[in-house]
Amino acid sequence: MGVLFAEAEASDDLIGQRQFDLKLVKELRINDGDTGFSYNKIFVDGIDDQLETVVVDEPYMRVHEQMLVTRAKNLRRIVLCTQNDCLQEKLNQLRNDLITRHIVLTIKCSNSMHDREIRFDNGWTYRIGRGLNYFKRERHFTLGMTDYEFKKCFETVVCILREMRPKSRIESNES
Repeated sequence: MGVLFAEAEASDDLIGQRQFDLKLVKELRINDGDTGFSYNKIFVDGIDDQLETVVVDEPYMRVHEQMLVTRAKNLRRIVLCTQNDCLQEKLNQLRNDLITRHIVLTIKCSNSMHDREIRFDNGWTYRIGRGLNYFKRERHFTLGMTDYEFKKCFETVVCILREMRPKSRIESNES
């Protein structure tokens, strides 16, 4: 386990240090009270077999439901950058659970961050105005209580961007 943490800490800035040439692929405008905007729907383009690392910049992480959990079978690392160190104990529990699935969770705290962004190492980037906290609380015994497709949303804009790689770089990655 120590080796996994050492490797993650040594390389956890790989995505952060790269320069990106991003192109807006899709913009979703979610109106107040809309439903049908689950995490699965928002992140569908980015979840693929190439995805190994996710960097989540979410300064106002408050509740456990906000943690991005994907079905990417090759996911090996999640880097969470947040202001809220009050969740440290819960995030440590999540870290231990993820390790059993061979996924390393690195947590970074910054009191100066504000922007929200989720970056996938396969070239997809998501900018959500409200961050991951775009769902309204649901009452017990309603459809939206357990199924995010039925949860009502706060108004926000989701920008889905894709890294534009030079053709020669894409071809060399496929070799």
